[in-house]
Amino acid sequence: MNLVAVAAVVIVLGVATGAGVGFSCGPGPTHSVLVWLNPTGSRTPAAHTFITCAESGGNTANLALAAGKLGPGDGCAFGAKLANEGDQTLTILETMVTSTPHGSPPFSSCFGFSVSPGPATGTIHAGSSYPYTFTIQMLTSATASCLGVTGKVTLTFTGTVCGDRDHH
Repeated sequence: MNLVAVAAVVIVLGVATGAGVGFSCGPGPTHSVLVWLNPTGSRTPAAHTFITCAESGGNTANLALAAGKLGPGDGCAFGAKLANEGDQTLTILETMVTSTPHGSPPFSSCFGFSVSPGPATGTIHAGSSYPYTFTIQMLTSATASCLGVTGKVTLTFTGTVCGDRDHH
């Protein structure tokens, strides 16, 4: 699946989960917390030292990723662990927002975004974490208007307590 198709799927999933579509669970109690641990980023290709990759949001629920100074096909690869610091198993709900400065040109005309699959069960047990990888890449079809534009993605994963409550 190419980056554009993956981005479209992620956006649809993010909107559906953010709107509560298909889920019958309520928000978890305040002691159930999902946070991002050890966010890192690296240039692809590594030899293009002018590429800037930035990540922020470690130890919070919001992970912000940015890729700049890219040429067509260049990108940034990121990694972070999503940790459940609460005491109950949580079902993961994700929200994603993509942007470019001033909104023009739009993110989707310049960049592709991909995220690795989450846990197969869609849940993270209390005290556990799950590694994710992300890529922001300038499309090989990007026009000259995309050069010099920074692509940004903000991810927020929240958890709900569903089904059997896992008390540890």
